[in-house]
Amino acid sequence: MGFRELLYFRVVCCLVEQGVRLTPEQKREIFTAFGRRRKPTQGSWLRREGQLVMCGAVPLSMDLSKVSRELRYRYRLLQRPQGVVERNPAICSGQLVFTGTRIPVAVVVEQMRAGVARIELEEDFPQLSRTALDYAEIQAHMPKPPGRPRKALRLQRD
Repeated sequence: MGFRELLYFRVVCCLVEQGVRLTPEQKREIFTAFGRRRKPTQGSWLRREGQLVMCGAVPLSMDLSKVSRELRYRYRLLQRPQGVVERNPAICSGQLVFTGTRIPVAVVVEQMRAGVARIELEEDFPQLSRTALDYAEIQAHMPKPPGRPRKALRLQRD
């Protein structure tokens, strides 16, 4: 799924949260408005100068700058997490950890899924940056991968 599709879903969710009822045809028009420029027709949606605008008897406009900026930040973080996470066989048996720490990403993600507040996580893991916690939050909202989970790491003394 690309940025265009994510922006579409986010905008539709924002409109529905504000009480705007959208027909399937209007949803299609919004989706095409994010793709290519169209000439405005009665009741159609178009994108112009960072806004989503519905032309018609009652014009409606939505500022996309804040939504787009936040979504672009999260999309880039998900696509290119270099500098935020690393995998090294010498650290935690090769589990994905936050860069410069020995904190497994899975630990923080599972705590977020369990409902632990972000403020608590910031207190519990002060060495994690805002970006690292954002990455964990994105991963917590993602579905778990299919299949059998990997065995948990067990430490034993000889």
